[in-house]
Amino acid sequence: MTGKFICAGVAAVLALGGCARGCPGGLVRAQGVQLFFGGSVAEADWADFAAGTLTAAYPGGFTTYAAAGQWRDPESGVLVRERTRVVQVFGAGSLVSAGPVAAAYRRRFHQQSVGVVEEQACAGF
Repeated sequence: MTGKFICAGVAAVLALGGCARGCPGGLVRAQGVQLFFGGSVAEADWADFAAGTLTAAYPGGFTTYAAAGQWRDPESGVLVRERTRVVQVFGAGSLVSAGPVAAAYRRRFHQQSVGVVEEQACAGF
């Protein structure tokens, strides 16, 4: 996946929306992270990455699901469609930044980039 996108700052403030004065209905302020991992990675290799890198970064838990990704390679201009795995994490308080996790994936699986969205929200656990 080449299309690198990081939402922070203004996007984080906008994501709080109605939470700016506190969270409603027993919800708490939470930090959210979404990571978009593309590439042809074997199931066993993905499972090893999830069990090691993801679990170490997000020991409170995470959700992962399969998706279909599409991006345009900036070097060749070719439109690429590939299998993508999305990891979503929400936790009360602060979470480990997604930067080191994305860097580990890029190194291990020789990817150009990993899509990352970091946001603030109201959530219940």
